[in-house]
Amino acid sequence: ERLSKEALWPLENLRLLKVSAERDVAPESRDTARSLDPHGAGTTNLIRAFINSDNLPRDEVERDLLNDLNDVYRGDCEFTNIICQEDEGTATWEIFLEEQEKGDIRLSQSGSSLKSIFIILCTLRLLPLINKFEWNKVILAIEEPENNLHPSLLRRLLTFLSNQRDQKGFTLIITTHSPICIDWSARNSSSQIIHMQHDGQEAKCYTAM
Repeated sequence: ERLSKEALWPLENLRLLKVSAERDVAPESRDTARSLDPHGAGTTNLIRAFINSDNLPRDEVERDLLNDLNDVYRGDCEFTNIICQEDEGTATWEIFLEEQEKGDIRLSQSGSSLKSIFIILCTLRLLPLINKFEWNKVILAIEEPENNLHPSLLRRLLTFLSNQRDQKGFTLIITTHSPICIDWSARNSSSQIIHMQHDGQEAKCYTAM
């Protein structure tokens, strides 16, 4: 009993960054909370804060987040700028992505795949700066990253996340039904695949690879 009281919980002092399966980016009224929930709420205000606040590094969005986005989309398109502007009529802020020959594109009116990837990248790039996380104590958990993503785009996202994990030292957990994710993980020597089943009464899991 004494040992159980003094033993450390394996997940103690770890910080969870979660991205839910259902996610979206929308225009938002100005809020100083500087947070990002698993479904994407707060994304617009977080971008607005990094670009416009004098105590946050705007290069993290205008250079580094932009580079992350172009890394994932390489071969499909190239974005040249990330902008956040206020609609004076509605008093809401909106994220725009600038693409050569297309001008400014409203993120809220873009496809689900672009919004989904943008939320994942913001969670990885910006939240640790706000909350002062130590990377080796971070668990990034993403539910069904395959939602609305083309197979080739999904593979590039998985490779990007894997490279970031190797560089920064965080733990990456993905829940998926996608054979593409499973196949990608099976080919990655640093990945482990755990199969979960539910028989209607209880859930069981076992190591598949």
